[in-house]
Amino acid sequence: MLVAIAILIDVLLPLYALYLAWSSRKSGRLHWLMRTIAAAGVMGFLTLVARWDLLSAYLVYVWWGLVALAALLGLLAMRDRRWIETERPRALLWTALDPIIGVALFGYAATGLLHSEAVDLSPPLSGGTFMVVQGGNNPLVNYHNTYAPQRFAIDIVALDEFGRRADGIQPAELDDYVIHGMPVVSPCAGEIVELVDGLPESAIGATDAENPAGNHVVLRCAGIDITLAHMRPGSLQVAIGEVVAAGQPLGEAGNSGNTTEPHLHIHAVPQGEPDGEGVPVTFDGRFAVRNMTFGG
Repeated sequence: MLVAIAILIDVLLPLYALYLAWSSRKSGRLHWLMRTIAAAGVMGFLTLVARWDLLSAYLVYVWWGLVALAALLGLLAMRDRRWIETERPRALLWTALDPIIGVALFGYAATGLLHSEAVDLSPPLSGGTFMVVQGGNNPLVNYHNTYAPQRFAIDIVALDEFGRRADGIQPAELDDYVIHGMPVVSPCAGEIVELVDGLPESAIGATDAENPAGNHVVLRCAGIDITLAHMRPGSLQVAIGEVVAAGQPLGEAGNSGNTTEPHLHIHAVPQGEPDGEGVPVTFDGRFAVRNMTFGG
């Protein structure tokens, strides 16, 4: 399944955006403008929505470069063209649908960047480069968004030097995922109010639905309760009631609980309200939305 998603979202749809930009040279200046807007809209949508970590987080910049080059070559071809070259108004009308669809897709994806007042935290991982793969304020960029307590939940992976979260699209070994075993640190100064350790890790593709958070801690700080979930068994270094400082090691990222592959899950709710409305958080002032990177 992930292979199909990677091919569709990271290759085929960007190829469509490239086709839109390349075909912009076929008629007049208005045709070029509409096709260029459409290509930018599709690429803007994919920039926010695609799982670039499956192939490479850097691939998005390659596609943007190719689309920009194709649009520039089209612009150069427009030097001796009129604004409208075609004598078929219907063809121009159909072309006008492209930018409308592209801008609409990007516009809806961009609503995932909107949020109310957030609580600012320090990054909860150290020792590498990390990417948010689920995060934001709509289901396109964050599948947790439909469940109120996890409306602003965040899933994070680590990236290797090639911008990949793992050695392959869906390897079978836990240690093939870059984040597995990396240190999880406290994102704020606070008190440990809940802790579970000792649950086994699941194999890739399997889940432990009876223990959704797996090995985890709940940290109370700044009037909110922050859950950090799916940690490695036996790795937790704190105890219930312990007061921790921001940046203090808590444990290691793993694959315990209701998760199909190693990652760190975080969500925040008002203090003492585990079923309350999720609270948006930022890392060093940046809203944690899909494809945001930090560390490095």
